[in-house]
Amino acid sequence: SKATVSVLYWLDMRRSLARLAKRFYGKEELAQLRYVVPPASTASLSRCVVLDLHETLVRVEPVGECDETQERRGAPEGCLSDGWEREKNKDVTILHGPSGGVDYSLKMRPGVSQLLRVIKEGNFEGILWTVGGVLYVKEVIRALEASEEAHTEKKAFAHTVMSTNDAYEADGSKQAEPHDWAFLEDCKPLELLNRDLSQCLQVDDRTDYLRQHPDAALIIPPYVGTADDHLFKLAEILRLLDATPMDVPVPEFLRTVPTHLAVKRLRDGVLFSCIV
Repeated sequence: SKATVSVLYWLDMRRSLARLAKRFYGKEELAQLRYVVPPASTASLSRCVVLDLHETLVRVEPVGECDETQERRGAPEGCLSDGWEREKNKDVTILHGPSGGVDYSLKMRPGVSQLLRVIKEGNFEGILWTVGGVLYVKEVIRALEASEEAHTEKKAFAHTVMSTNDAYEADGSKQAEPHDWAFLEDCKPLELLNRDLSQCLQVDDRTDYLRQHPDAALIIPPYVGTADDHLFKLAEILRLLDATPMDVPVPEFLRTVPTHLAVKRLRDGVLFSCIV
């Protein structure tokens, strides 16, 4: 019954959080864990695709000198405004920061618009999970959305996860006090999404962000700014996943991906699916 499925899902989520805390945190940290996004709609039965941003979808680099702390943790309040200006130079966009802040060069990875279209048209919930500095992430997301073809009202990314996110309880209520997500700079635990883990696919260029659930992960080679076809292959993998019945878990699906798209490889002693 639906009630039984809900109870089993809740118990599985609690066990996953306990395993996560045991491996990375103590009991006090476990008691403070919350979710980084609101719960999924009960009317929506879709797979969750969790995508990294920097060197997965785009390449963003500071132009000139940049303070490392400012780049990783974000600029002062005034720099989080909408006062960005874009300067298009062939396939590179220069993001001029407000108030004389640091400028950034933004280059979209080939195939990004096709990938976002697959997510929008398929039975997917897209979540962008980034540890990039908040001072430019919002503007990069705007640029990504602008690259999408406006043929559907659905956005490719339903949520964006950053270290500045609000915290949510399991029932969807927002925590009143600001939550410290600083530890998310070192890991991206899917448990914090409050989603069915068997239907989550996580894509990143770094194995350390995928180590919690390697059987649900896809490693993509980092984007260095030159032409490649890896996002086109990822889009094809998502098309195959979308055509797969929902009762097939993502780890089981990944074992069936054709080898011209992805293969199993050992990375840091762990077996991952890797886009070729």
